[in-house]
Amino acid sequence: MIAEDALIEHACYVGNYYGTPKSYVMERLEAGKNVILEIEIQGAMKVKEKIPEACFGMDAGVAWHDDSDGNLEIAEILNR
Repeated sequence: MIAEDALIEHACYVGNYYGTPKSYVMERLEAGKNVILEIEIQGAMKVKEKIPEACFGMDAGVAWHDDSDGNLEIAEILNR
């Protein structure tokens, strides 16, 4: 997937590769959805190169859950 540029970001950590499929992100953006990625700073910088208008934030300890419609909601913000 890396060679085909099919990942919007990727990284090697402790000998294992991790990444986010570009098609997953782009399909949701094109459908007018917001996309939240839980990635490290190097991955965020790769996303910024490919999608300059992307917004970023730091997670200070957020608990997530699915609502009845299958959407992610912020349940609780920890460590304020």
